[in-house]
Amino acid sequence: MRNTYMTGQRRDAHSQHSCGTMPHPRKPDMDMQAPSRDFLALNTLDTRELMTLIEGAQDMARWWQARRMPQALAGRNVALPPPASWRHVSAFELGIKAMGGTCATVAPDWGDATQASSAGAVLGAWFDVIVAGAQQLPTLEALAQAAPCPVINAGTWRNQPLPVLADLAWHLHRHGRIDGIKVCAVMPDCARLQSWLEAAALLPIDVVQVYAAPWLALRPAPATRFHATSDVAELADADLIVTAPAPRDAERALLAGYRITPERLDGLRPDLDFIAVAEPAADTVDPAALAHKSCTGPAALAFGLHAQNALLEWVVGGL
Repeated sequence: MRNTYMTGQRRDAHSQHSCGTMPHPRKPDMDMQAPSRDFLALNTLDTRELMTLIEGAQDMARWWQARRMPQALAGRNVALPPPASWRHVSAFELGIKAMGGTCATVAPDWGDATQASSAGAVLGAWFDVIVAGAQQLPTLEALAQAAPCPVINAGTWRNQPLPVLADLAWHLHRHGRIDGIKVCAVMPDCARLQSWLEAAALLPIDVVQVYAAPWLALRPAPATRFHATSDVAELADADLIVTAPAPRDAERALLAGYRITPERLDGLRPDLDFIAVAEPAADTVDPAALAHKSCTGPAALAFGLHAQNALLEWVVGGL
């Protein structure tokens, strides 16, 4: 089912076919003179670009299943960060190789924007795409400004766009639409929440932070379709519930009312998607909740491969 938000808009020919009647994957366009497409934050894209990535993940999933991946990265080199999370980096490496590219790990040694700018000029001479993380988003912005190739944000203390992109792509895959959905973020004011605010600034989705008052978002939100509350009753009509780790200094008694349990999930919508952060702490998510029928977290994490593959194809101009 196509997303109703994109009704009337066509993508390239490969997305218009089922796996049984697909044409051969597109040949890569080796002209690298096009403007660089960086992926530093969701709201640095426009709505059409973000929907192109979310829709593109659906196409990538079909190509992956058919073992006919487009060779968009043939002849191209991709720099990867050290595996702080084995899921993201392993998925990147697997996707790069499946699309004909090569990759190498680059241990980031930039401590500030000046060092990142110098590194960007060097790495841009070696690689066609740079996937990198940093503590501060301005450090990655300096890297991207200096590098002549696209830079993908693998995570900063300010935002985490990759898992949010993956969650949205998974929800579209499972339900056929994302427009009008309500996302409840059971998490403190953190980098992942910031990327949900970035998504709400572009997409017709409502994002509600549901958490204890000391950790509600206080900074101005870039989205009008966002609000923060301590009222867990907001979960009742959620289409998608996502979590993140609890603050390290939090008193557990303050967070007890926001713990996700099987009993809580039983009282929510039957078609709910509950996506817990990978390997959640027991004081955030009851281990038994991970076996609940609403918990689609492992499948959503696996689907992140296809979202990242769509992103790789997009940054080199294939989508």
